[in-house]
Amino acid sequence: MKLSHNNLKQMKKILLLIFILRSIVLSGQISDEPYKSSAKNSILAVFGGSGKYTSLFYERSVIQTSWFQFGAKGGVGISPFSLSFPHEFNVPVGLFLVYGKKNHHPDLSLNITNLFIQQYDLGAESSYRAYKALFVPTLAYRYQKPDGGLTIKFGISPVIYFNRIQTTVSPWLEFGAGWSF
Repeated sequence: MKLSHNNLKQMKKILLLIFILRSIVLSGQISDEPYKSSAKNSILAVFGGSGKYTSLFYERSVIQTSWFQFGAKGGVGISPFSLSFPHEFNVPVGLFLVYGKKNHHPDLSLNITNLFIQQYDLGAESSYRAYKALFVPTLAYRYQKPDGGLTIKFGISPVIYFNRIQTTVSPWLEFGAGWSF
């Protein structure tokens, strides 16, 4: 099919009209205003995840737009062994990104878990305190209303330990519930 000069002009006009209409429609959907959420803080009790077993987290949103929240979090956690060995605890810290406008969100985070444990040497019949840093990325689903209230999250958090002999990766689940305000 051969296009004539008139056909090319009409196609250019149609494409220009489509581009202008698309720009007008999309400009009404984009907002440069900051997100008006009143929930910038969260406190969560978490089982599994970067706190290893049980932990209590505080999260603070630092940047909020209409589509995402970016912030920092920190907490303290204990293991079932902490009852017998009181020197064992962990301090997870991290950065998180929560995406979405309404109540249901993907939640991505990168965490470093500072693990303080009691190590035993059965041959020498002695013990010593040890420190381990664990890298724990998390991919989770999060239910949280923009204005706060009940917050629930669950996901997968592989625990990565870089040691001198071999890097180990352990699959780990995370479940948390708390309150956003």
